[in-house]
Formats: sequence, structure tokens, C-alpha cells
Amino acid sequence: MDMLDVLERRVGLLDEPRARSALLCLLQDAQALRRHVRKHGTGRGALGLLEEELSSRPSPETGSSGRTETGSSGLLELGTAETAGAERSADPLPGPVEEGGLPDWLRNPELAVRRVEEELRLQEEHGVKLLVPGAPGWPAALDGCVQPPVLLYVRGVVEVLHQPTLLALVGSRHGVGYGVRVATSLASAWARMGGGVVSGGAIGVDTAAHEGCLAGGGATVAVMGTGLGELHPRRNLPLFCAISETGAVASELPMRSRALPFNFPQRNRLIAALARAVVVVQARRDSGALHTARFALKTGRLLFTVPAPVDEESCLGGLDLLVQGVPAMTGTEQLQGLFAQMTGRSPSSPCLPLEKRGPRTVRLSDVPAEERGLLERLSQETCHIDDLGAATGLEGRELALLLLSLEMRGWVEKAPGNRYISLVRLER
Repeated sequence: MDMLDVLERRVGLLDEPRARSALLCLLQDAQALRRHVRKHGTGRGALGLLEEELSSRPSPETGSSGRTETGSSGLLELGTAETAGAERSADPLPGPVEEGGLPDWLRNPELAVRRVEEELRLQEEHGVKLLVPGAPGWPAALDGCVQPPVLLYVRGVVEVLHQPTLLALVGSRHGVGYGVRVATSLASAWARMGGGVVSGGAIGVDTAAHEGCLAGGGATVAVMGTGLGELHPRRNLPLFCAISETGAVASELPMRSRALPFNFPQRNRLIAALARAVVVVQARRDSGALHTARFALKTGRLLFTVPAPVDEESCLGGLDLLVQGVPAMTGTEQLQGLFAQMTGRSPSSPCLPLEKRGPRTVRLSDVPAEERGLLERLSQETCHIDDLGAATGLEGRELALLLLSLEMRGWVEKAPGNRYISLVRLER
């Protein structure tokens, strides 16, 4: 009895989307799923032959991950690195493996059934819709993606994925006070014109992009590098709930997939494909936002970068794009022209000039007790880290972790010279 028969005896008939999700649950690798579906034509066909294929193939070679490589010496030197890894003949087998390179469930079909049952239960519990190419709801923009996905998990409003005005706003997570301000303004302005925003749901620029779009009355799409049952970062769970009410949270990974580093470059190719244009708001030279920029070029999307201070390490990746000829995105007047280019019509409402916002207000009672002294000190003046330690009695690792926490929340920004600046106004 093949794996398809085993599963259907327990979970009922598996239509093509559910068959692909069951296959992905066992393979735990979206690119392996793609290869199996392309080889056999359907997920049901691949499931029927999965056990036989995995049992008869040689053990994977040491060090062969089968995952996409995204490294490049320069943005415009794309070569074939993004696709070479994923087209290897051997299918990767991540997760628990027994001696001989076989997955644990292969020797215990009952374990495979339980895993698939849990996967399907979580999909129902979270209200997840499964989309496959050629079926209703599938965003055709993904067909032009680097390594086009063959399955997409979506929570929220599927129609949002089809917006002709999806703009990707991407950037780094840390040291991005400048990027957060710009992303918020660009996203809210774009939403008021009638456009939608797509980003990656991370802290920093991504969060500002989603929040700015929602504040402007628009619908936004968060493409995750985790499964929809393991959304990350946890502090953004209220944001993801808000996004799914009018927009969509999407992933190509099984429900329980966690925030593993190699998932995020893969996620970035989906962001670039869904968007009509990509704006790198603020990025370090090692930022994942530059992966999205590379994928934007590969898929023929418009690419822009926001000019930034030349002495900020957190901006050097974006500045490199400018040097290489990527057009600058300087404000909402330029956004209006981009909107007209995408749609052939003027924005629904004017919104010039670029919105200028005052400092965000934070109630002191909402600040964790161990961080209040730091934030109060920084609300008075810019401080060197040593002065902060002397004023608060904090030092070393404890001080660094608290400052990182404040920075990740967008409340403080690290400036050159190991100095810190408050980005908020305290309300007592």
C-alpha cells in the first residue's frame, strides 16, 4: 500500500492542494516539493510513489543541502547562484534522519500519518487556504518567480494577492530608525493612493511598512519565512492578525516550520514576485533586503532604493545600489508617478509632500521596568553607551541586551560613535 493510500484511509480523500501540503509536510522542503510535483505532474502522483523513491535512492552526500544559494559578490552580478542549488538531482531530507539517510517516518508509516493529521488540523484551526497554480485564487505573478512555488498557504483575503499595485518595501531589522520613518510614510502614502504593500513581517522596516499601509487604509501582504502556525516574531502576532483581516499572511512552508535562517532568502523571492516594484528602504551590505533586490531584477520588477546618510553602516547596502545605477526613491511625488505607471490612472487622492511625523508617543507605564531608566535618560539627550551605563548602573551584556530590545522596538536608534538617540516622546 503506497503512502497516498495510507493517508487517505485515515484523513479522507486528499484533493490536489491537500495532497501537496501532505507531501510538503513529509519532505519539509518547498523546493523538494516543487521537484516532485514537476516530475510526477501532481502531488497525488508524487505521494503514491514517495515511499518507493526514497527507499531506493542512495544516501545524500555529506554537505549537500539542496537549498537555494543567494550569495553574490555584487547586486548586478547575478549569474546562476540563486537557482543552481535548488536544481540538484538529490532531494534534500531535512529533519530527523535515521542511519542510512532515511527520514524517520519512512520506517514508521504511523508517524507519517500523525504528522499529516496534525498539519491538516492546524490548517483548519488557523483558517488557512491552500492555493496551487492554475486553480482559482492563485496569484499569476508567482508563475514568473525564480523557482516558482507549487503551493501557497494563505490566511486572510486571497484577492489581495492579485492587486495590480502591490509595492514591496523592504529593509533591515536593526539600527533602522531612519528606515522605519521613511517606510511608514511611503507605505501610508501609497495606501492612500489606493495601492497595497507587501513585505516580510520582520521587525524594523518590514513592520513599519505593514503598519504604515494599515494606517493609510490599505491592504498589506506579509510573506513569512515560517509556517503560518509558527509566525515570527511573536511580538508581531497582533499585527499579523490585523493584516489578515483586510490583507493576507502567506507562506510556502508547512504549518510548523520555524524561523530557520535558510528559509528567509527563499521567502524574499516571493516578495519580489508578488510586487510590481520593490523599494529597498534601508539596508546593510549583508541585509536580506538585498536578496529581494536581486530577485526583483531576475523577475523584471522595477527596483528603487531610498537615499540615506553616507556615514551610517545600516545604510551602506542601499547606497551601493545607488552607485550601481538603481533609481532613487525620494518621496510621495515619485510614488504618484509610479502609481500612474502601474495603473494608467492617477492616485485616488493626492498626498504630497512626503508626510512628516513627530516622534511616536510611548507611555512610561507601558515600558518594561528594566528599560525605563534607559529610555528616560535618552529622552533628555543623546548618550554614549558608557554614559548610559554610568547613569543607570547597567553594564556589559545586560546593558547591550536592553538597548537592543529598545532598538528592535523602534524606540531608540544607534548613532555613529556608539551613541544612542531616543525616537519617542515619553508620556508620564
